[in-house]
Formats: sequence, structure tokens, C-alpha cells
Amino acid sequence: MRVEVSLGVLRDARGRVLTMRGAAPPLAGLWHFPGGKLEPGEDARAALQRELHEELGVMVQEARLLCVRRYQYASGPRFCLRAWLVESWGGAPRPPRHMESRWEDPAVLRGMPIPPPNRTILAVLLLPPLYLVTPEQDPAQDFSAHLRAGLALGAGLVQLRCDRMEAPRYEALARRAGSVCRAAGALLFLNRGEPGHVPQYADGLHLKSARLREACDRGVRSRQGDRSWLSVSCHNHAELRMAVDLEADCALLGPVRRTPTHPEARPLGWKAFARLARLAELPVYALGGLRPADLERARAAGAHGVAARRGLWPSRLK
Repeated sequence: MRVEVSLGVLRDARGRVLTMRGAAPPLAGLWHFPGGKLEPGEDARAALQRELHEELGVMVQEARLLCVRRYQYASGPRFCLRAWLVESWGGAPRPPRHMESRWEDPAVLRGMPIPPPNRTILAVLLLPPLYLVTPEQDPAQDFSAHLRAGLALGAGLVQLRCDRMEAPRYEALARRAGSVCRAAGALLFLNRGEPGHVPQYADGLHLKSARLREACDRGVRSRQGDRSWLSVSCHNHAELRMAVDLEADCALLGPVRRTPTHPEARPLGWKAFARLARLAELPVYALGGLRPADLERARAAGAHGVAARRGLWPSRLK
């Protein structure tokens, strides 16, 4: 049995979202978005309109689908949740008096007790569209200057790669990168470490596909209360399912095009990428031979954004 649910994400002028604290299982004590189950024969958009009118007293005027997420709690039926960003509505939201509610910053809400599917909704709201993967460090380059140049090109998220660098140098470089990213308001992900153990100078962790499989094999699961981000590399539908099982926040999916760094990898192409992106239940970044100019093409194929190395890392500074 599968229960279909429509949830509404309402944001105020300060960017805060309306959230309510559940009183009954399976949401008891958890902060969640308003909404509810579809009635027999009802479509998801109509259910959103009805539920928000019944629950909050508002009339939905404009809404767009943010994401679809399937989930099963420890006991009970399997849920299929559709989250909608309500871009305009009529009336003032009036949550039920018996239920605690508040307008909360989405970044703060990530660290509060929330249902696991809500992490996906918040990731869609918070993660930037351009994701920079740094190349191996060239000793002749000024790393900080090149990183600032990449951020100036629009990158809002940086993964510090540097696979061949020894651990002490990597940590020192990560601390420098954290300072540069923090000053620019960007997120920094490391590609070394374990989920739930991210140092204070970074914001998240990235796992390659091999490490993703290892983490799933070890049974790593619930990240409730973990405010650090988790990004993973995926190449097919099976790995995308592993990412959801691991409660990853986003995935790099590719390669879309052939790349000089991995010439042996067979590219997906946009058609196959779009098919996989439609099946994904978390934000995906198109990766492989792409540049910021490919962002709209990637979004049209279902991507949250574009991840790039050469496309966001200038070969030389002006």
C-alpha cells in the first residue's frame, strides 16, 4: 500500500518557511510542512489546494513542484510525498491552535527534528546551482586566488578534491578554503572523512561512488540532527537509490559529456541524464564537460544545477 501526500512550502518576505510540530505518530515531535493525504481520485495539485485551505485557511494561487520523495517509516505504509513551493496565496496562514507552528530559516530547520524526507525539500531550497570541484593543486598556482576567481564565476558550493595530496597538506588547504568560502558565503565540502564527522571549517562531505557503496554496505543510515551536508557521486539508477537510502542531500550525476580527465568514461548524454534525473529523489547536479553556460540546458533536463571543474576553475588569472 502506498499513501500519496502533497506538502506545501510557504515562504515569507524574509525567506523563512512555515513549519509545524507534529503531535501524533509518525510525525510526533517532528517539525514538518503543512499538507496531507490525497483523497481517492484526487490529483496532487488539487490535494495541495484543499489541504492548505483546510489546515491554514489559505487559497493557493501559484505553486510549482519542488521534488518527489518516497519514504517508509519503521512501521506503516510507504509514502510518496510531493512537495510544492507555494509562490503566492490568498489569505493569512492560520495554523491549527492545537499545533505548535513557527516561521523558520530553512538552514536552521535542517538541524531541528524533522522527518527524513524534509531534508530533501530543504536541500532543494538551500543548495546553490553551481558546484565547483577543485582540480589537483598546481604548486605554481595561488590556490586561494584561483578559488576566489571560481567563486566570482558564480560557484556557491566547492568540493575540495585533491586526491593525491597527503593528509596534513590537505587539512591545511581545507582550512584555507574554508576561510575563502565563508567570506564569499559559499559552502565547502571535503572528499575525505565520514558522514556525521565534518570539521567545523567545512560544511559537508562528498563521497565518490565507491565510498557510497561502502557506506551502504556498512548500513550507515539516519542522519537525524546532523546539520552537515552530504554529497555523493552517482552514475546510474542503482547508485541514485543508494544515495537516497544513505539520506544524501545531493548527487553529482554524469558524465554528461566526455571529459579529458576521464576519457575512458562513457558519457550519458542529455537524454539518458534526463531519464535518470526524473527517477532521482534528491537534487542532482549534471557533471562532465559542462560550464555555467550549460545551466539552463541542465535544468531543462531535470538537474538542480551544474557541477564543473575546468568550467569553474580559471586556468590563469587576469
